[in-house]
Amino acid sequence: MKPSYCSVIVPTFDRPEAVEACVQALSHLDYPQDRLEIILVDDGSRVPVRAPLDREGVKIKVLRQHNAGPAAARNFGAQCARGEILAFTDDDCAPKPQWLKELARVFRDHPIALVGGRTINGLADNPYSTASQIIVDEAYRYFFEKNSNLRFFATNNMAVSAELFRESGGFDPSFRTSEDRDFCDRWIRRGHPLG
Repeated sequence: MKPSYCSVIVPTFDRPEAVEACVQALSHLDYPQDRLEIILVDDGSRVPVRAPLDREGVKIKVLRQHNAGPAAARNFGAQCARGEILAFTDDDCAPKPQWLKELARVFRDHPIALVGGRTINGLADNPYSTASQIIVDEAYRYFFEKNSNLRFFATNNMAVSAELFRESGGFDPSFRTSEDRDFCDRWIRRGHPLG
């Protein structure tokens, strides 16, 4: 059986070094190259993101919009995506090679699930990154242990059926942060599971 076609969507704003490292990591994903596209959405950076050369045969597309925030950038990327599965990460993330393969594996058994996982802070010396990681870790632990309806996945490690994402209305662009919490809440209220 052929693997699902996946679109990896990465919003970025004024972080050329970070997005370059992210693209480097994404170009080494253990996933069939003919079933993968990477979409970088430049959210109005002062210096526009240049289209990197396709790496290792992976298709890389760069889109640009006026600065409207990461939720709007993710929606724009999803609108232009060809994949059956939309996978979201952030420009300062470096997914492991098996990341996309593991997300797609969950979809084979749970095609209507919103799929996500944990993240690891790669900037342990940065107090802001460390604080952010502690908050996310504690929120995951608390809500999942309680089997709460407030469970969520952060948008830096989330994947969803493209069809169901579009049916749900995507991310609410009025949120400049926490759009993942809002999206997950609406997802659960629609009766769809998290996986």
